[in-house]
Amino acid sequence: MTSQPGRLRVITSALRAAECLLNDWPIDQGEKLSSARDALLSCLERKLSPGAARVAFIEAAKEVKKLATISMNQSGCRQQES
Repeated sequence: MTSQPGRLRVITSALRAAECLLNDWPIDQGEKLSSARDALLSCLERKLSPGAARVAFIEAAKEVKKLATISMNQSGCRQQES
């Protein structure tokens, strides 16, 4: 996920994932976003496994996709199934 539609970014560490959430995330609020921020912080503090932080990050990305789909539907765009 990047600020440029249609482009992907490869995230290879908890630090890079945290930077992405803080600097480049397309939404400012969200339940999954908040959980991912907490999980990544805990991972960086070595209180949570990288695998658990990764799952939280992926869930936050799914939340963004869901919100984008809802927004597109409300603007009259057709929903694409994935």
